[in-house]
Amino acid sequence: MIREAKDEDLDFLVDMTRKYHEENGDGGEFHAISVCGVFNNLIVNDNAAIFVDEKMRGLVAGVVFPNFMSGQLMGNEMFMWFDKKGTRGLDKRLLQKLELWAMSKGAASFTMKSEQAKKLGYDVKQEYTRSL
Repeated sequence: MIREAKDEDLDFLVDMTRKYHEENGDGGEFHAISVCGVFNNLIVNDNAAIFVDEKMRGLVAGVVFPNFMSGQLMGNEMFMWFDKKGTRGLDKRLLQKLELWAMSKGAASFTMKSEQAKKLGYDVKQEYTRSL
């Protein structure tokens, strides 16, 4: 079962993010206090959400915000991590939950950054990033 994260999940969220950083990070230092602050802000913000697997095997975070030109609400996945061992389909369930939440907030569109978006039928567009 997927549920919305609560304050008491902060330690788990930070640990999951640390694991993600160790697997995919750029080699930079992990800042647990900063991560905790960001997750805390997402939990208390009505226009943001974090969903977790009740067995604590994965999480996804996202926001809903107005398009700066049209004002139309749009959703955006911010972060996702899940344990790839024994969690078949968890990625899809987490993303679908976040997408449904964004729709319930009035979002007319939704953008996902994770590779799993393709599994859900999203158009994949190339993105360019440069370290500054």
